[in-house]
Amino acid sequence: MKLRLLQIALLISLAPTSNAATGFNNGRLYFITSLNGGGNFYNQVTTGTSPGTGAETGHDLSPDGFNTQFLSFGTLNLSDVLTVKGFQYDTYENNSSDVQFGNLFYRVYTTGSPSGAFTQIQDSNNNDDTWTVTNGTANLLSGLTTGNYTIEIYTESYTNGTNTAGNIFGFSSNPTATFALVPEPTSMALGLLGTALLLRRRRI
Repeated sequence: MKLRLLQIALLISLAPTSNAATGFNNGRLYFITSLNGGGNFYNQVTTGTSPGTGAETGHDLSPDGFNTQFLSFGTLNLSDVLTVKGFQYDTYENNSSDVQFGNLFYRVYTTGSPSGAFTQIQDSNNNDDTWTVTNGTANLLSGLTTGNYTIEIYTESYTNGTNTAGNIFGFSSNPTATFALVPEPTSMALGLLGTALLLRRRRI
């Protein structure tokens, strides 16, 4: 009988631990921006492996927020201010595992030429495993000239390392979005007017 109990105890001790994991909830990552001081745009990331398999519109949007896709920011002017306000995403944990910090990293580069260091945004005060930062002030367009650009992001959360990896990532490949940066309409118009006057003088 004692031998039987010992065998059972040994089997239990060697059995794999179930539900011992941390990770990201699908479809729940937002890259939050504001254009020219307006309301926050919650740009939902729907590419990559996880999160992102299925749009979930209207999740935790602020009263002045707009839910859009993290695909393209369209055409912007040099005079525009595209502020990175932050991010929002959800994680899960169980069996003594604990996600302790939420991070989003981003960088901007000329489309087709990935380069440059990533900028980190961190949240250490999760609310029911929802990580949110909305008070960023960095202008994504600062220092850029006219051209086509790509925004690249990735997420990384730090854990307590219990029954899980110390760091967990949200994607198998980094999601990207694009935008074009053009001269201000007034500058472009003045440039065209100056060219027209120059051609007229040459004809005279």
